[in-house]
Amino acid sequence: MKRWTALILFVLILGALAGCEFLDQLLDGLPGNESNPGTSLVAYYDFDGPGMTTLPDNSRYNNDGNVQQISGVVPGKVGNAFSFDGINDFVIVPNSSSLQTTLRMTVDCWVKPNSFPAAGKAAATGIASYGIDSRGMWELQLMSDGAIYLLLNYGTYSIVEVISSAKLAVGTWHHVTVTFDGASAKVYVDGVLSGQAACSQLVYPGAESFLALGVDFPGEDEYFNGLIDEFRIYSEVVAPLPSPPPVASTLVAYYDFDGPGMTTLPDNSQYNNDGNVQQISGVVPGKVGNAFSFDGINDFVIVPNSSSLQTTLRMTLDCWVKPNSFPAAGKAAATGIAAYGMDNQGMWELRLMSDGAIYLLLNYGTGSMVEVISSAKLSVGYWHHVTVTFDGASAKVYVNGVLSGQAACSQLVYPGAGSSSSLGVDFPREDEYFNGLIDEFRIYSWAAAP
Repeated sequence: MKRWTALILFVLILGALAGCEFLDQLLDGLPGNESNPGTSLVAYYDFDGPGMTTLPDNSRYNNDGNVQQISGVVPGKVGNAFSFDGINDFVIVPNSSSLQTTLRMTVDCWVKPNSFPAAGKAAATGIASYGIDSRGMWELQLMSDGAIYLLLNYGTYSIVEVISSAKLAVGTWHHVTVTFDGASAKVYVDGVLSGQAACSQLVYPGAESFLALGVDFPGEDEYFNGLIDEFRIYSEVVAPLPSPPPVASTLVAYYDFDGPGMTTLPDNSQYNNDGNVQQISGVVPGKVGNAFSFDGINDFVIVPNSSSLQTTLRMTLDCWVKPNSFPAAGKAAATGIAAYGMDNQGMWELRLMSDGAIYLLLNYGTGSMVEVISSAKLSVGYWHHVTVTFDGASAKVYVNGVLSGQAACSQLVYPGAGSSSSLGVDFPREDEYFNGLIDEFRIYSWAAAP
């Protein structure tokens, strides 16, 4: 017992010396620690840079990739994507301990095939893989009929195969997610479970392992022909990220913040819900293109009321935020990322709390409200993906693609004609101004199905 006590004290002392990130990484390696999507996200490639020789990893683990042959980027699912030619384009990511996800794993990406490979499983082309040429720990492939093929290695010459029942279509974006939880492996296509098999473990092939994108393994002539975007790997099981809406009409507001100094923030949806910019002098580099930087003092945007914003039946909010600081302690002092309603009665309010948690408030009647507080915490100086959904039965908050809080909610109540939507503040004059960057803010009149 004394030995364990001494060990714990030693770890705590090291954590104090090295900072909180040391403890985050240490604890994240322990089985069952799945509470922090910031540390479980071990690789994230958005493919948004211009022509590159290095593909930067947007996770905290710096698993940057070496780009082979690819000359530049093309318009993608979100921002830009890499277009792999099916001949010799690929990316290699050197081995690291963070990629050795033998206990739990999620791979999540968007793919748009230009063509299918020749018939036969052996001729399937590689979307991504991790391991060595002769033995992949996991391999994600596209088959000749458009099915997704997942191979997992659980011992010497022992493999598990999962083939999706759903088929991808040429020229169409598809959301592909695979998970391994220590008991089973599952494949989701466009948010729907499409195949699964029992699997109790993954076996690490060895120090020569690497991550490949756009090919199964180089030199095996299994190169993917198509586009890949928003590629993520987690060291935990993550539900598929919310999928895009079925029709463009459900996108009721979309702000990309890409224009120069503006007095009007243009809405890129078909509903023209343009915003009136207050105090903000210009744009700064954002998550995709540019972003607005809110100073936490008096910067905000007001969007006048319209019927399209009255999303009382179903709703999704989706945005990227990068806080510069957290507000003072207490929920009442939480700063507003965005809101819709009136000063004394918001239909919905999305806030940042003093500990970095996301706070969602929904109004379902006079003096009646639902609150959801995320278990995940945002970090100062880092971009985070925040998604909120309401489907008429429950409200959910996702942080970096991981479900992080939910509560029952049967309806939203429209506050009245004096309502407006605000960005960068809960409501003006309430001194709850957000200090940080906001980018790619979208509102849908539908609920994403996780």
